[in-house]
Amino acid sequence: TTPTIGDTQPGIMARGISCISAPTLASLFLLVGALMLVSFDFRKETGTSNSSANIVSPPMIKMSQYEGPWPKCLGMSSERCVSYIEEYASGVKDNVVVMGVETKDEIDDFDKNRVLVFVDDGDVVVEIPHRG
Repeated sequence: TTPTIGDTQPGIMARGISCISAPTLASLFLLVGALMLVSFDFRKETGTSNSSANIVSPPMIKMSQYEGPWPKCLGMSSERCVSYIEEYASGVKDNVVVMGVETKDEIDDFDKNRVLVFVDDGDVVVEIPHRG
């Protein structure tokens, strides 16, 4: 005789239908649910969810008041910014260059002992100063 679905034991094939035991089904359900939660938390932490698609995260920058860059200088006068950088930065004393934003493309060499400070027409720092 051919077994019917009611006659089968968990995991036995009957009439071409695979029978999955209740504990196995529950385990799969919990596993899929856990993966969904982990995926949601990861997307939330990394800012890749659809609701934050228009938000741009700032780049990861190694920040040190000794090595730079110096984001605290944004909005300061150039004189105050230069004093701040020279107080903390090593090897840049008297080598902090203040220049207009429009002239920053004129720098064609890199000097690790030089700090570039870009200001607007009002002598206010408008970009994060960095070595260069």
